[in-house]
Amino acid sequence: PESPEAGVLDKELIVRLKKGARESIHDLAKRLGARVAGSIDSLDAHRLVFDDAEAADRARNELASSANVESVESNYAIGSPTRMERATGLQAPVLG
Repeated sequence: PESPEAGVLDKELIVRLKKGARESIHDLAKRLGARVAGSIDSLDAHRLVFDDAEAADRARNELASSANVESVESNYAIGSPTRMERATGLQAPVLG
């Protein structure tokens, strides 16, 4: 389900932890009643999914004041292209 704001997934948050965070993303998710649906380890960014939008809002407020959290952002749905088109005007670079 999406909120009226275009593309926002209201039950999901993207959370980046600070380097040296004392709480793991899995412990954090468990404490907040969420599950970790995906991660980009090189960015220490994690997709948390909650049971409902209200739980995500409560978690956002708590995460925003956490010493372990670098940032908290909404997650957005991005649709697939409706049709494939050939790229024109592109030329591969010369290697070597």
